[in-house]
Amino acid sequence: MAGVKIEQGTLTHRKTLRLKGLLGIGVAQAVGHLTMLWVWAASSTKDGSLAGMTPTEIAEVSGWAGEPANFLAAMIDAGYIDEAPDGFRLHDWAENTGQIEAEARREAARERQRRFKERKRAEKAAETARAEASKVLAPQQKPLVVAPQPPQRTEPRTDPELARAGQFYLNNINPTPPRWELEDLTQAVAEFGADVVIHAMEIAQRNKAPNWKYTRGVLARYREKDVKDLAAAVDADKWTKEEARNGKAGRYDRQRDAVPATQDLAGFHTA
Repeated sequence: MAGVKIEQGTLTHRKTLRLKGLLGIGVAQAVGHLTMLWVWAASSTKDGSLAGMTPTEIAEVSGWAGEPANFLAAMIDAGYIDEAPDGFRLHDWAENTGQIEAEARREAARERQRRFKERKRAEKAAETARAEASKVLAPQQKPLVVAPQPPQRTEPRTDPELARAGQFYLNNINPTPPRWELEDLTQAVAEFGADVVIHAMEIAQRNKAPNWKYTRGVLARYREKDVKDLAAAVDADKWTKEEARNGKAGRYDRQRDAVPATQDLAGFHTA
């Protein structure tokens, strides 16, 4: 886009001072007429040629309301307009506008470089954010360590059982569990086995309470009835329904039982 550049020296340049003297006007008005003419030329002519324009037209695009011939003569005398074989021409227009266009190209190049640097900074910030997020999620994906066997456990439970119960828990109860729930899950699998724990979680789902606190209440009921396997758990469910019909059964205890300190789950992962 073409443009004009008004140098600070234009205000005190000898040509400007001569122009204001010839026209009998002030410096501000003289510079204003020059600026209007240059702005018009920047959008209407590429080489500063005023060929074919009459003095009246030149005076009009310059904002001069006086005698057009006097304005044109003053502009020529001051050195801002040259006489040419084909008419009139702005003095050194090609040289001056060439500097403006060169500066515009340099400014465009600086703007492209600035946008490039901003894009790179944004990409680096996004990469850093992704790296930080992966650090936060990583601990949940590390293999966990088996909890100590509780006193009531009569036979060791295998890691595959813990992994099976844990996978069901992550898929159906809580995909982002707190540490205490993982420890409690380990304790429950050690005490009852994976089948009973999964069965208790399925009961929580069917009762529209898919959370670990409700599941713990079911397991507490099994503990009261000395449940050791899945068959005993199913029988305990029947007893619970029978008691409910007789008005003797209370709701599953949702309060968290005290559990001994445990370590992380062994062989438990979300993959």
